[in-house]
Amino acid sequence: TYGSIGVFVATIAFFVYRAFGSMMFGPTATASHVLVKDRARAEALKAEIEADVAGGAPLRAKFARVAEQHSTCPSAKKGGELGAFKPGQMVKEFDAVVFSGEI
Repeated sequence: TYGSIGVFVATIAFFVYRAFGSMMFGPTATASHVLVKDRARAEALKAEIEADVAGGAPLRAKFARVAEQHSTCPSAKKGGELGAFKPGQMVKEFDAVVFSGEI
């Protein structure tokens, strides 16, 4: 039937994209962030996340809670998740950090 053919084609497309996607479509990244107004607040939140993770807290869950509670970005509702994006879709400074490979 058409439904099962569609699922089969979608599955093949997924595996082709995983294997060759970055070569065909360029690099993509996913990121989460906590947007705050000043550097001191950012450093304090970073220290809080690092301390909790060192104490055994899961990084992703802790980061999401901090984003939801403190971020001024609309992404705070999603735990700071920005989703997938390509070079040039974010501000230049953010792109430079994300796509430099030195995170």
